[in-house]
Amino acid sequence: MTTIFFPERFDRDTLAPFFEQLELHQDTPDVCIDCSTLRYSFPTAMLVAGSKLRKWIINRKQKKLNTKKSGHNSQNKVHSYLMHLGFFDFIMMGGGNQVGQARGSSAYLPITRIVKPAYDANSQELQIWYDKIMSSVRGLARVVSGTVEDTEENRLYNYALREIIRNVFRRFSRQLSPKLLSSFFVLLWI
Repeated sequence: MTTIFFPERFDRDTLAPFFEQLELHQDTPDVCIDCSTLRYSFPTAMLVAGSKLRKWIINRKQKKLNTKKSGHNSQNKVHSYLMHLGFFDFIMMGGGNQVGQARGSSAYLPITRIVKPAYDANSQELQIWYDKIMSSVRGLARVVSGTVEDTEENRLYNYALREIIRNVFRRFSRQLSPKLLSSFFVLLWI
């Protein structure tokens, strides 16, 4: 079995060599992803690494290649942190919280899934979806503005973020496959 080790840090300088290892072993029959080497993770780098790992794992599953993970249950704080945020669920390797299960705070939001419903004029699904967008946006706006108060700054962030999320679904729905578009992940950390 081939083992690919996480870098010591998820940051912009360590992702390229890690991704090269993933690409090198995309078709290797048995691969173990060893998380034990990770000691720190920057939020954006974690999302980039997670997106790459997710695609890599999906590709391997489609080819029916054996992929395991190890080292994610260590006492290292970064592992429990990633488990709390739903990172391992996001990359489809299980362990820890599911995406959307963790609660955020005034300083960060965990990975959040917003699923676009099928449109039906006779259904309330669209309104429920819009309400979910608004709920997610309120959390994002609070993190960015640093306040839960109804300030002009907070309203501006609410509007801008809501429009970004809505437009991702509306404008790219013709260009992206429905499967790819069905889940939109947001992580914002300050």
